[in-house]
Formats: sequence, structure tokens, C-alpha cells
Amino acid sequence: MAKANSNVLDLNVKADTTESLIKEINGWGNMVLKLTTDDVHALAMRALAHAFGDGKANPGCGDLTPLLRLQNVMPKSMRKLEFAKWAQAYAPIDWGKVDPATTSCADIKKAKEGTKHFKVFDYAATDNTRFYEAGEVVKPKGIIDAVKQLMTQRANYVKMLADPSITRKPGVTDEAIEQEIAIIDVMTKAVAAKMKAA
Repeated sequence: MAKANSNVLDLNVKADTTESLIKEINGWGNMVLKLTTDDVHALAMRALAHAFGDGKANPGCGDLTPLLRLQNVMPKSMRKLEFAKWAQAYAPIDWGKVDPATTSCADIKKAKEGTKHFKVFDYAATDNTRFYEAGEVVKPKGIIDAVKQLMTQRANYVKMLADPSITRKPGVTDEAIEQEIAIIDVMTKAVAAKMKAA
């Protein structure tokens, strides 16, 4: 179980039922801003373990309702889109449509084997990567913003190659990262050439 030092929630209590997790998440109420990011991560890990198991004694029951509820009660300031992307990066999850006003997801279901978002859930790898350490999801407002985002992503890839201690998504190899860097280089050079010609 993920653990966090918290005076707000007792995160070490195992929630074995969907109802108990939902009750705890709904109980946040006005306390949500008192929760630390570690508190939220620990609760998310409990919701993921509830659905997919923890690789130990808990095999998981397949119910993603607590994870959806957690994403929906998070305020935007907690980076709820990054939270959804983090969960989907490590677990076989298909999120429903996102409400642009609230950034809440409408639905959630387990991704089926052979589909785009299917992967085997790895509790330890997921627990070692915090959703709030991921880059913020920002839609580019124009070509300059898009290029800036690509260059930031390129810099992150270069750091990953240089520092093997940086956690990667399961199955991401140096070769795959080098290929992504090459694609970014081609794209940014093409944009620069077009802008220079204009």
C-alpha cells in the first residue's frame, strides 16, 4: 500500500470495498485543500490496487468507480488531467470524454487487451512515479507554443537518456526515446524553415 505522512487522512487503512473508498473520497469535502500531493497519490494507489491488485495478496476486483470519483472531485489546481494521463500511462484504462469547463472525465472503463491503452498494471512502477511530477497539460495556442512544447519534451527526453534513474513508462527504451528526439528535430526544423521563408 502507498503510504504518506498525513494528519488529514489515515491512508494506511486498506479499503477493501468500492463503497468504503467512495465514502472516503466523498468525505474530503472542505479538507481537499489540506491534502498533500502525497495524500492524493496514496489514495490514487489504493483506488488502482482496488481495481487491478497490488501484486501481492490483493488481486483487485476490476471496479474503477473509486478512481473516476477521485478524478472528478479533484479541483483543477490539483492537475486532474495530468492525474488521468498518469493513471492511464500505468494501468489499462480508457477514460470517457473530458468536460472542458471542469476537466472532469465522464466515464472510465478497463481497456481491453489489444487496444491502444491496454497494458499490464505494475503497482511498484506506478507507485514510484507521482502524477504531480509530470509536465502540465497545456494546449498550444499557436505554432510557437507548439514548438516550445516540442522543445521542452525534447529536453526531457535528453535528460532521460543521460540519467538512468529517471523513471520511464514500462517498455520505453533508449532507442524509442532517440526516435522521438529525431522526430521532434525533423518537425521543428520544418517549422523553422517555413517561418523563415514566410
